Amino acid sequence: MQSNLTPGDFEVLQHELLERKTYLHHSTHAEPGANTAQLERDRHELGEVDAALERIQAGTYGFCLRCGKPMDLARLQLFPAARFDICCMENEETEHERQHALPGHSPGARRSVPP
Repeated sequence: MQSNLTPGDFEVLQHELLERKTYLHHSTHAEPGANTAQLERDRHELGEVDAALERIQAGTYGFCLRCGKPMDLARLQLFPAARFDICCMENEETEHERQHALPGHSPGARRSVPP
């Protein structure tokens, strides 16, 4: 299967990922007393960015990690570290909700969007 991305698309997205990595690297080395919740979110995102950069090097960037289909450029422009296409992202979210639903609570009551 062939990617929907041109070499120029790869270059722009890789540049954005590298810029985001630099920003996150600096933010995760914050002073003591920094907002720990934000620090954890930044560390998680840094891991996602690093993984996306590894996929670029491996030649698998731009393909959904769940179904293997090429992702839309618009999806990657919105979130360059995306792991899943929109359909698979929604399936991942539904599975996550089912696994973490509390007895007696509606699984769709609180929604979060994983990358």
